[in-house]
Amino acid sequence: MSGYLVPYQDSGSEFTEKRSRFISQLWRVETEAEARAHLEAVRKQYYDARHHCWCYLLNGGAVRYSDDGEPQGTAGQPMLNVFQRQCVTNVCCVVTR
Repeated sequence: MSGYLVPYQDSGSEFTEKRSRFISQLWRVETEAEARAHLEAVRKQYYDARHHCWCYLLNGGAVRYSDDGEPQGTAGQPMLNVFQRQCVTNVCCVVTR
């Protein structure tokens, strides 16, 4: 595959597994500041959530992720790996539990 994929619109979903509620949100971002702003907005919106696992990738720039208290390597890194395998960039994803 040549090139890369970029989300064209914001997206979100929610599901419950073993009495845990998971809320996922995805945005197209152009800068690290924009990605961090989305993350902070989610933290404010769901202030009582236990975890906000996230990742973001910018074309030719930052690649960051966090498990936010989940066992190391079980949330942020796997999310990041999915986007990297599919050649998706300029994306920010937060999963709230």
